Amino acid sequence: AVALARALEDKDPTVRLLSAFNLGLLGEPARSALEMLEFASTNDLDKKVRDQSTKTLNKLKVRFGLIPPE
Repeated sequence: AVALARALEDKDPTVRLLSAFNLGLLGEPARSALEMLEFASTNDLDKKVRDQSTKTLNKLKVRFGLIPPE
């Protein structure tokens, strides 16, 4: 999870996009990346990365009980 979280800061937007997606597959180990996903969801220069980070962040927040399911 740490390596994937670090990949959210890669200069290549494809790497950042794949990192955001794959963090969503990890489950509990991705909890440590929530803050980085939050940052990427609003600040990444690439719209696709922002969108995927938002989707992953919401998915993990529901999974961890931080927000109720829709």
